Amino acid sequence: MENDIKQQIKRRFEELPVVVRQAIQSSNLEAKLQDIGAKEGLHIDQIGDLQDETLLVMMAFTDPEEFPKQLEDRVHLPLEKATAIAEEIHKEIFMPIRESMKKYMEEKIEDAETDVTAIATLENQRQEETGQKPIPNKPDLSAAENMLQTKTVSAPSVPKPATPTKSETPQSQNYTTDPYREPPK
Repeated sequence: MENDIKQQIKRRFEELPVVVRQAIQSSNLEAKLQDIGAKEGLHIDQIGDLQDETLLVMMAFTDPEEFPKQLEDRVHLPLEKATAIAEEIHKEIFMPIRESMKKYMEEKIEDAETDVTAIATLENQRQEETGQKPIPNKPDLSAAENMLQTKTVSAPSVPKPATPTKSETPQSQNYTTDPYREPPK
């Protein structure tokens, strides 16, 4: 699984615009993030998480609008402080590469939409050839939404315990006196 994540990061890094790749590889990036973290009084592990979250935004794994919330969750900061740190990172790091990232994100969105449309078109062609009803280019989610909103509760079926036969029943021993009972006074 870790190998898969490394492969995804490697592929995404190779897809990034040159300006963004240079910014990520620059030692200046790490120094800026450490300065911001130190100025905000973050611990070393929090600065490491701050660097990770910043890289996830720069590599388009995380939406920049969700950056403050991600910092709040991952770095364990109050939302106000996370928002202030995110604004500082935006000003210091993201602004110089903003246009390249914006263009890259737009291309990724267009590619995803093109992929969905192409898959639906190919599926429609296949279904027309076989005489099946073609699917729409955009999926109808109303059936799924209705299913999720409908509350259905069914009692789980519990198997009845088997009744032991006479031979399986433990034999009771007749005691004349109870060994655990205190003697009368």
